[in-house]
Amino acid sequence: MNARGRTDGARMWAANDLRRRWRSLVVLGLLAGLSAGLALAALAGARRADTAFDRLRIQTRGADAVVFTSQVELYQGDWSELRALPYVKQVAPWNLVFGTSPGDAPGSTLFVMPTRGGWLQSLDRPVVREGRMWKPSAVGEIVVDEIAAQQHHIAVGDKVPFTAFARGQNASGTPAGAHFTVRVVGVIREPSQFLFTGGLIFLSPGTGKHYGKRIETIANAHLQLRHPTRDIARLRHDVNHVFAPGTPVLDLHSVERRIGTAISVERVAQLLLGIAVALAGIVFVGQALARSVSTIDDDALVLRSIGLTRGGRTLAGALPHLLTVAVAIPIALGGALALSPRFPIGFARGVDPDVGLNADWTVLGPGLIGLGVLLLGAAVAVAWHRSGMLDRESPTPTSRVAAAVRRVMPLPVGLGTTMAFEPGRGRRRVPVRAALLGSIAGVLGIVAAFTVAHGLDEALANPAAAGVAWDATVAAGGSDYGKGVDAVAPAFVRALRHQPDAAATAVLGRVVVDVNGAGVAVFDVKPIRGQVRLVTLTGHAPVGPHQAAIGPSSARQLGVGIGDRITIRGHGRRTFTIVGTSLFPNEVHSGFTEGVWVTPAAMHLVGQTTDPTTQSGMEQFAVLRWRSGIEHRTALTRLRHAMGSGQRTIGSAEVPPELQNLRRVRSMPTVLVLFLVLLAMSTLAHVLVTSIRRRRAEFAILRAIGFTRRMTAGLVAAHGTVVGIVGLMVGIPLGLVTGRLAWKWVTNEVPLVYTSPVTLAFLVLAVPATLLVTNLVAAIPGWRAARLAPATVLRSE
Repeated sequence: MNARGRTDGARMWAANDLRRRWRSLVVLGLLAGLSAGLALAALAGARRADTAFDRLRIQTRGADAVVFTSQVELYQGDWSELRALPYVKQVAPWNLVFGTSPGDAPGSTLFVMPTRGGWLQSLDRPVVREGRMWKPSAVGEIVVDEIAAQQHHIAVGDKVPFTAFARGQNASGTPAGAHFTVRVVGVIREPSQFLFTGGLIFLSPGTGKHYGKRIETIANAHLQLRHPTRDIARLRHDVNHVFAPGTPVLDLHSVERRIGTAISVERVAQLLLGIAVALAGIVFVGQALARSVSTIDDDALVLRSIGLTRGGRTLAGALPHLLTVAVAIPIALGGALALSPRFPIGFARGVDPDVGLNADWTVLGPGLIGLGVLLLGAAVAVAWHRSGMLDRESPTPTSRVAAAVRRVMPLPVGLGTTMAFEPGRGRRRVPVRAALLGSIAGVLGIVAAFTVAHGLDEALANPAAAGVAWDATVAAGGSDYGKGVDAVAPAFVRALRHQPDAAATAVLGRVVVDVNGAGVAVFDVKPIRGQVRLVTLTGHAPVGPHQAAIGPSSARQLGVGIGDRITIRGHGRRTFTIVGTSLFPNEVHSGFTEGVWVTPAAMHLVGQTTDPTTQSGMEQFAVLRWRSGIEHRTALTRLRHAMGSGQRTIGSAEVPPELQNLRRVRSMPTVLVLFLVLLAMSTLAHVLVTSIRRRRAEFAILRAIGFTRRMTAGLVAAHGTVVGIVGLMVGIPLGLVTGRLAWKWVTNEVPLVYTSPVTLAFLVLAVPATLLVTNLVAAIPGWRAARLAPATVLRSE
């Protein structure tokens, strides 16, 4: 037969096969398309999560930095000198407005009021989630970010009376400024609610213009730089001359880790989900495709006898599966598009500015091409392999493990072990490797996910991992400050020392001064009772007047590390040697990884005298750690009753937003574990069912020579148990290593104090749980194998 005849013969056989089996080929395409669609949606969702904040920043024209002039002086200037800096692209001023609403303590209500053309207009233009944006010229209109709407149960249309402080009151005493009603007109989403601080209420600019001096404003500004990475250091240096020495600057790009770590955890989980779905699809669809292509075995001898070469038989076996490819690709595309509004999930979904139908062709294009190539390539590969075998079968390799087990264990266990390791031959071949790999992958993923989950639980239950080594704080009032630098009134110290619920108490001093040319918060710790101090990550705490510990972010910003020297210019000028890295109290103006820690003796040399009337100089606040067994709310109530006077602010210790964001992704490891459990169970069940169907003659022979139903069911159970044991032996150590590395990465990114996330209780429970699950999965296939009728099976074979 010539080449044309061979091609025509292959096409004729393929056309006939297509007519006979088109329904099964369509079903195979549906399965492949649905599996690929879910995998592509998860992979595209991971990429969408990774770009969620970048897209929000681009859509809203996000700012690059915040200049906190309110920390060094009550600035009321026109910002012209800052605007004149050559690397500053845009300045968007805004004001803090303090006052009182019904039911609040004096001065407890805070509004942010942008100036006309400033923040939320030229920069950080928000995405309106509900209602509308305020009109810049309107009086008394407010919008709230999503966090404030949720925390304070604020809805569009709400109205609240408000009394502001008048200019010159310095936000103290009873508000004597303008009294008016504010009305909520919208709920918004903008970058700073994730980077700077969330839970804010924004007052329309027209309100300030309308009431003039009857509203006291405290000015700050968001900035956009021409080259953010390069210009931020210049800005930190120049603001000391434009405003006052030590003016703090918050680099909004550097604090993106506040959301970056949480999103990264979700992104990795979605990537793993997509990969797991893809692998599951390859296993199941691949096996179904192999069986489908193998139908050519029935006619292989005839096709060879009429002159079809191996290439012709390969073409004949693969051609019908073009229908499968033609069905799978549009189904995969439709499925991925239909599922796209479900991604991203978790925290990233709350950041994404445009959750909805999305076609990410960076993922979909290569994915759809890969799907077609994979299906057609697999069909050709299987057809080539089968057409080369015909009636020739290669010997099945004998497993040494199975042989060793057969020598020492009962016959059902030995035969079950053999079936777990030896695939068989020809059309009776069973995909045992898929089951073993699926078990290993499942155990590895589950152990790794549980390890990370345990680390998350430990960190969330122990805020000291993020530097919060106390339970409550008391911000000193005006009468609590003593005379001189870093001085606290004796009455304030006595009141703290006699708090019965506290096991340890200290007073922390904080002042923003010039550190190596940049405004940085400097802290000291003055023990009152017991041991409470800042948390050290590396090195040690400062113990001498010329030693300092520094926050990781401040160290990166200043380009220094342990052993280097820094110069602090405040009340005096002193040089310090860095002896460690530490975490600090989190606040609006600086994160918990920013700051410098010095001894009280050193603070007397570089600090600044406190002036409570102008809220300048040093701040003092007490930190308290409760005694063991004390209920937090009860202790906080008693503390407020005992010390809630003299303009003191008392509250729970503030947990950094980085740790709060990790709480939002805590469910991701659990979701991944559940999927991996289902994947491992379905893989094992598929292999057991396939084994019974393809080896039914072997089971029938065993029954005929004396195997009871119980022995047959035990054989299948042994098969499943061996698969589970292999998964445990290989998957547990690999999972522990993977989980520890993943948790180490998380702690470095946040950062957190690293503690081993391995829990012995989980490892102890993992072994019996895995064996129990494998035996439950094997129960139904074992029951089916035990009920096979030997005579019927052998007669049909």
